[in-house]
This record gives sequence, structure tokens and C-alpha cells, in this order.
Amino acid sequence: MCAELHSRYADDVWLIDLAATTEPAHVEETIVQALGVAAAGSSSLAAVIDHLRHRQALLLFDNCEHVISAVAAVIECLLTDCAQLRILATSRAMLNMGG
Repeated sequence: MCAELHSRYADDVWLIDLAATTEPAHVEETIVQALGVAAAGSSSLAAVIDHLRHRQALLLFDNCEHVISAVAAVIECLLTDCAQLRILATSRAMLNMGG
């Protein structure tokens, strides 16, 4: 399964495990750490967007339910600015967003 995912997404597949992220304000930093992106001089979300903007990639968000609003906001920004990005989010609660 992993090999198949990596062959479909040429620029990589990342797991964003949010289980230990207790504050909505820390969601962006969790993503930055998972991707290994340097966020110096810009916001964390801007750094992630710059990193993913032209990549064919998949982000797997796991355990979103306790920070669902923050995750939904970040996902909306990422999908708006990163045309080739695909996202799979697991949660016990709905993201309440289109797409």
C-alpha cells in the first residue's frame, strides 16, 4: 500500500499525526514539523504552502477531532493554494467543508 501511494504522489506522502496536538494554535506547527519545513521569517502556514505549492503530494491528517476547526481552516488554505495537493483526514467529527 505504501509503495502504491508513493508511486501515485511523485513528491511524497506525509502523515500529520495530531493526537498530541492539544491546542488549535499548534496545528500549523505540527504540520511544519511533520514536513520538515523551515518557517523562519514567515508564518508556519505560508512556509507549508511555499513548500507544497508545486508538489504532487498527499497529506494524511490523523486524529483531527479535537482541533477540527483549526484543521479545516488549514486544509482549506492548502487546497486553495496547492493545486496538486491531495488530503485525507481522519476524524470522529466532520470537517464541515466542501470538497
